[in-house]
Amino acid sequence: MRTLFFITASALVLYFVLGIDVVSAQVADLATVGAETGLGTEDPRIVIARIIRIALGFIGVIGVVLIMYGGFIWMTAAGDPTKVEKAKKILINAAIGTTIILASLAITQFILGQLMAATGFGDGSAFDGSAEIIDPFSQALGNGNLDSHYPPRNAVDIARNTNIVVAFKVPIYAGSVMTGYTGDPTAVLPIDADAVKIYDSSLGDSAALTNVNVAITPNLKSLVFDPQEYLGNSVSNTNYTVELSDDILLDDGGTPGDSAISSGYEWRFGVSTEIDVTPPKVTSVIPFVDSTNPRNILIQINYSEAVNPISASGYYPDPGPSPNFTKIKVENNAILFPADPIVAGEWSLVNQFQSSEFVSNTACGTNSCGETIYCLPPDSALTATILAASLGAEPPAALIPADGVVDMAGNSLDGSGDGIATGPLTDSYTWDFATTDEIVLIEPKIVSVVPTFNPGDPAANVAFDQPISVTFDQLMSLSTMNSDNALLRSPSQRLWFTFFSTIEEISDPSGPTPANPTGLINVTQTGINHGIFTADQVYGGEITSGVRSIYQNCYIPSKSVTCTGTGDNCCHDIAQSGQCSYPEYTLPSS
Repeated sequence: MRTLFFITASALVLYFVLGIDVVSAQVADLATVGAETGLGTEDPRIVIARIIRIALGFIGVIGVVLIMYGGFIWMTAAGDPTKVEKAKKILINAAIGTTIILASLAITQFILGQLMAATGFGDGSAFDGSAEIIDPFSQALGNGNLDSHYPPRNAVDIARNTNIVVAFKVPIYAGSVMTGYTGDPTAVLPIDADAVKIYDSSLGDSAALTNVNVAITPNLKSLVFDPQEYLGNSVSNTNYTVELSDDILLDDGGTPGDSAISSGYEWRFGVSTEIDVTPPKVTSVIPFVDSTNPRNILIQINYSEAVNPISASGYYPDPGPSPNFTKIKVENNAILFPADPIVAGEWSLVNQFQSSEFVSNTACGTNSCGETIYCLPPDSALTATILAASLGAEPPAALIPADGVVDMAGNSLDGSGDGIATGPLTDSYTWDFATTDEIVLIEPKIVSVVPTFNPGDPAANVAFDQPISVTFDQLMSLSTMNSDNALLRSPSQRLWFTFFSTIEEISDPSGPTPANPTGLINVTQTGINHGIFTADQVYGGEITSGVRSIYQNCYIPSKSVTCTGTGDNCCHDIAQSGQCSYPEYTLPSS
């Protein structure tokens, strides 16, 4: 298995070749045997399917042999009633057994065929080891209009009192998911069960929940589904399925547009027996506390868990009918008695709902891509505040609707970090920082990628569930780390993928400096979560120039810290003048 990595003037591309390569002589011998049997390079699910069919076929042969044996005994019984009776029993049992085996084989063949057809193996009439395995109804995540959702795909131990959230890349017409919608995007209304089905997987979609309230964020991109009864039960874990249908429509200036997900989307998650009573905390903030920063820095808040987008995203002032968003705010302390100290801009909830990010409304320049940069007030002392919510009758659960930041279970923010939610007066989170009049225009670069590779040589031994990550040389804007600006390329372009970023501390590639004698810097590492890879396929990760740093500088010219030669493009981490294309690497013929 090998990885190929290259960068173009507008994109970074990372390729993977998935096979069953080996690292020892013993394993190589086994792989050779596997290749001879036709099993060594197949996807494990296909191997299991073939084993089942072979086993059933073998048992069926035994049944036929028993029928022939029973017939032989009867024919040679010469009127002996004992032998005749024995032959009858053998024939009857063998006939029953053979019938069961044949029926099982037919049912197995049908089910496996339909599953393979649903997951990208054509019409299901035959298995094709070179075809890419795709989870059914999953391609909209990453490849379509769907950006992320909570709970994630195949998540386990989700609390019974969770909300379910779906985030799109584009505005959604609220009336296509709510009943009784009259044009007010702030309304909380019952679910349209034809558009979205939430149900216990063991009961099927006929048991879809109907007592579910729906809200939508001011940007019309995130839908929050609030079941009015706890999911699951207190005795055993329960699996749930969520189906998004093609009845969900795009918003076309306040009117219904085309279908947002033309082929639908479906995912599953596991619900535990527990109720979530742990309040969310703030794990880090940017700018750092009491720091002084260039004015084009973004504001970023990272939480200990996913939070509700209704409580953590919005505009100030709001350009539409929604009320001004003040649950998170930045105030300018530099002006004495200002008419309005709150800095205007938009708060977005990103990074799998675990980070809030603020971009102001004040344009102040352009980056290397010619795109507008927005700035905080210059030479100012600023205070940022994240409001905790007022508590309901059963803390840490907040009052509904929440007047502060809450998690997906409705628990109010624990701003003090002591594990106890105490409400907005004592548990809101506040920090101070300052700005200069400086604007920083330094483009981000790639420090490393996983899987690792040598320039010009794709990586080897990539696992089917191989984590993929890209580490930059500075902190990045998490609102730009989405599938509009980054891709996981696959042979069919139908493999689902999402992104999750963390702040990491690494050695500065340029080494220690007088201003930073430790030589350590904080940077962003972005992971790509994805569907299961398939053997003998070429995959590629692509980071485009739409990705920006925390100072809003775009990823261009596209360079890694090791690809420093001349030429606008870097393919396989080697500089060149021509464009790179997918796939850059072709598997050798067997």
